[in-house]
Amino acid sequence: LEKWGETKAGAAVFQEALRLRAACREITQALIEKRDVLESSISTLNLLSSKIQGYAQIVSGQKSFETHFFLDSKKAMYLLYPLLEAAIELVCTLDPALVKQCENAPCILFFYDTTKNHRRRWCSTSGCGNRAKVAAFYRRRKEKGQG
Repeated sequence: LEKWGETKAGAAVFQEALRLRAACREITQALIEKRDVLESSISTLNLLSSKIQGYAQIVSGQKSFETHFFLDSKKAMYLLYPLLEAAIELVCTLDPALVKQCENAPCILFFYDTTKNHRRRWCSTSGCGNRAKVAAFYRRRKEKGQG
């Protein structure tokens, strides 16, 4: 990141990152609300994807051949590739019913629920989940007159 910091290319990628974030937020919100994803968000993903330079190659995997995408790291746009790839996977292959918003009211994060029973409630059990459990504990103690 330092390499691109205060350069023209770095500033341009920063603006593209903001566009990607807005598109991802809209897509995620649409999936949670069970509504159609805006075409403009899909167009943003496609446009950003077209700006990333690289090439695919066939590589030997554990049991079979796999594809691997090699990025042109001389262009700053390669920094967005992992996020862009995850956003495309979210739209195209993942189960939209498992996209959830953290139940901790001040938290703005979304997550993909991979738990066995799909009842995960917080983005992080050690962060937001722990805060919620501690708050519930103190609330119960207060109701019993112990707090």
